[in-house]
Amino acid sequence: MHCLRFLPWICLLLLLGACENKHPRNGLLDGQWQLMRIDNVEVPPRRVYWRVQLDLLQIHAADFPYTTPRPNHGPLLRIRQTPTHLSVTQGYLVLRDEGRDSLISPSFPIDLAAWGVPRLPNDYTILTLNRQTLILKDDHHTLTFRRF
Repeated sequence: MHCLRFLPWICLLLLLGACENKHPRNGLLDGQWQLMRIDNVEVPPRRVYWRVQLDLLQIHAADFPYTTPRPNHGPLLRIRQTPTHLSVTQGYLVLRDEGRDSLISPSFPIDLAAWGVPRLPNDYTILTLNRQTLILKDDHHTLTFRRF
């Protein structure tokens, strides 16, 4: 009988422990960023967004150069982050209507350069990361984002 008094607390602790892996793990990088400039040249007003959550980055743009089959969302990229670097390791097109995801690869190429990813995999140095601004630099380009 004495143990039943602690049962709600044990259930609460187990529930909180099960959700632990879903907390934001990228710090200030988590959220939605609007690409404003590539190499100090303003991006045309086509609204390119990078959405970061967990180990994923989704690119969303109204004029993304889709091929057939048309994906349900923008490309989904796997990322790794350290305090000074962001690495984009793999990319996928989400094709939910067909019940599959397609790996972006030499056999299924998608050009992401206009949206800030010149190749896969790609490494960026984080020059600035705060609540309002993100500046990334790779071997060839500097990307400037604002939090959206």
